[in-house]
Amino acid sequence: MFNKIKNRYLLFSTFFLVFLFLGANFIYALEVNLGLGKNPTLAKYISFIFSWVIGIAGVLAVISFAIGAISLMVSGDNPELASSAKDRMKGSILGLVLTMASILILNTINPKLTSPSLTPLSGADGVNLIRGEEAMGAPQEWINTSTLDGFNTLKYTCLDGKGPDLLVWLFLKPGLEDGNEKLGGSIVKRITCGGQESVGGGSFGSFRWAFETPGVYYCLGGCEGDFCKGYMSGANTNSQDNIGYPFEGNVRGVRFVDEQKNQKYGVIFHKVAGLKNAGQCIEPLTAYTGPKCKPINDPASTVAADIFILNNKPETAGDGIVFYSEPFGWNTGAKAGKNQTTPEEFRDGEYVTKIPNSMGYSYDDATITESYKKKCANFEKCPGSIRIKGKYLVALYNNKLCQTFRKDVPNLNVQSIKYSSGDSNFVYMIPIK
Repeated sequence: MFNKIKNRYLLFSTFFLVFLFLGANFIYALEVNLGLGKNPTLAKYISFIFSWVIGIAGVLAVISFAIGAISLMVSGDNPELASSAKDRMKGSILGLVLTMASILILNTINPKLTSPSLTPLSGADGVNLIRGEEAMGAPQEWINTSTLDGFNTLKYTCLDGKGPDLLVWLFLKPGLEDGNEKLGGSIVKRITCGGQESVGGGSFGSFRWAFETPGVYYCLGGCEGDFCKGYMSGANTNSQDNIGYPFEGNVRGVRFVDEQKNQKYGVIFHKVAGLKNAGQCIEPLTAYTGPKCKPINDPASTVAADIFILNNKPETAGDGIVFYSEPFGWNTGAKAGKNQTTPEEFRDGEYVTKIPNSMGYSYDDATITESYKKKCANFEKCPGSIRIKGKYLVALYNNKLCQTFRKDVPNLNVQSIKYSSGDSNFVYMIPIK
């Protein structure tokens, strides 16, 4: 018993070693010599195996018939041997007839049944990698283009000729890496329906793709028309306390993609991480007017991002914004001045910009001294509190700092924003969704 097991183990080991060292070269040579060529497709393999199975069945039938005939010849006076030989011969003929008949029937029904082929499946939403006339579905990431095996072109097809644009990120190195700190060599391409882009062949080490969706895109290389130059982020739709590598402090352009005319994105970039903190800011950027891609002259101020969607129907945003001369002005009764920006001041989704020293306080219902009214004549002199009565983004700017708010600000005295005469002071009020 032990010897049988030992012999089987030796036999298995021998076959394993043979296939390990010779299998790959043997199979490659067999593919070429049998007419399959280099890198044969699954369809070629199936067609090849089908043909060989039919051929082997025919050969076995002929061999079985020959054995039966020889047995019949040598049977002599042995009736049992003669009968067995005749049965073998009859079975061989019947098997051969059935094999030929099955081929004839299948060929009559559909010739492709006897010459099988595979039609490659389309990729997700018509995104495919192609090699000549062959295609296969393209995964959204390919970490090493050296393994593409000739499928070096990404093609985007739409059944109805319509669809969102396709964005393709091309990286210099495998693993979706660029090879340098600023991603200067990695680029992003945009493909429309029916278009294609080379993703292999040695120029790039890896790639990923995604459909273009509404949002705010960061550009490392600035703008080129309505698209980013060089490397670009994906769509950003939410505010970010820190926009992260590699865009933090490096954004040289911002691109807006809007779903429809009444949904337009905007962004305020902050130089200090944390949107609750005060720091230098870039003035609000939107695609309401002008190009879809806007250059940024101060990349260092792009550390955090306050992203919003403009409300093109300001009457639905709320009841406006009220500025008070005192902290908790809405609870101080007749002890604070008031300046209100009403919904009627907003037009077609545009934001309102005011200068603080022009935002005079009303004291019609106030029971305070004249000296106080003179001291706190406007919002620049006495920024006490802000009541945001709806969906609005309020941004306060002076020549050094800015700060953004979406909720009531009970006490501006504890905030970092301070106004003084001569500063470049602005108040931005933006109706948002």
